[in-house]
Amino acid sequence: MRNPCVAAERWNGESNIFEQLHENFGDLISRPDGLRIVVATPDGEHVAMIGDWVVQDASGTVFVMQDDIFNRKFKPLA
Repeated sequence: MRNPCVAAERWNGESNIFEQLHENFGDLISRPDGLRIVVATPDGEHVAMIGDWVVQDASGTVFVMQDDIFNRKFKPLA
């Protein structure tokens, strides 16, 4: 079975990445401090720490995934 395609951005603590995430996901993303961002998901708020991924699946659902899990589950297209 093939893994579905997703859009993903790795959180690195930099303002430009937060701005990009906020532009893509709007009010689903907030930044309480320099290390974390909070993502509103259907299951409640999830915290992304530096190194975690913010992922949007094909249905449009946004969620947080730890780096090691993300790298096991997904591979780059290019």
